[in-house]
Amino acid sequence: MADTNQSAAAVLSPDVRADNSEIMRWITLLPEVGDPLLSKRRAIIELVAQAERLEALAQARRAEAYRASLELEASARRNWSDDEIERAKQRTR
Repeated sequence: MADTNQSAAAVLSPDVRADNSEIMRWITLLPEVGDPLLSKRRAIIELVAQAERLEALAQARRAEAYRASLELEASARRNWSDDEIERAKQRTR
């Protein structure tokens, strides 16, 4: 693999939030680069953008699930004592 100034892991890592126009930009600088390579690059850019959208959705869903779990625990605490809840939690560990 040629040195691209950006590793494949950096392109695909969910922790990397680079400007998508910079992804494999070196391809565009190749002499007489044709549409097949540019199309593949555009497809990669779209995959990364889609992954970023899905990650944002997943983060929102995790936050929603966390809030729902807090509400569920609060509801349980209205019906059972702290000791009963703690004993039940201990039995799952």
